[in-house]
Amino acid sequence: MNENKMIKDIVLDYCELDLLGQESLDEMSWRIKQLVKVQAKVREIASKYLSVETLDVQNSDDKDFHDLAVWDIERALIAAFEAGVDRTTTQYDKALSY
Repeated sequence: MNENKMIKDIVLDYCELDLLGQESLDEMSWRIKQLVKVQAKVREIASKYLSVETLDVQNSDDKDFHDLAVWDIERALIAAFEAGVDRTTTQYDKALSY
């Protein structure tokens, strides 16, 4: 999924949740950038640890369902957890630097 498609989907989610107007344009822009980064990291983890080439629905059982070893799932979950910890630590460090 390309970045423009992700941004479009996020904006549509905002519309469905009626969040537009509750945040400033800068806040929404920042949130969209963060969500794009998260999506990119999730896709990277799926590719690296689960050998899943795309997380887009392919409308094909052969492409949408995967047999995965539990140890590969565990490694992917650990990588996702660590990415979240790294992201939180980075944001906390930035907040302290102000």
